[in-house]
Amino acid sequence: MSKKSLAEIAKEMAGIDIAILSTHTENGEIANRPMSNNGDVAYDGTSYYFTYEKTRTVF
Repeated sequence: MSKKSLAEIAKEMAGIDIAILSTHTENGEIANRPMSNNGDVAYDGTSYYFTYEKTRTVF
């Protein structure tokens, strides 16, 4: 398997608009949430996801 740098991965991901955030529920099931990438900023390889503090996705 070839290894890619963060810059190479960021360049490839820059054109992707939709991402999926996956977490485990209390009973072990996987919950998926589609999220949109902010295409209005330069992507450096760091992704931030925001949620409300009192949701089950926050421990």
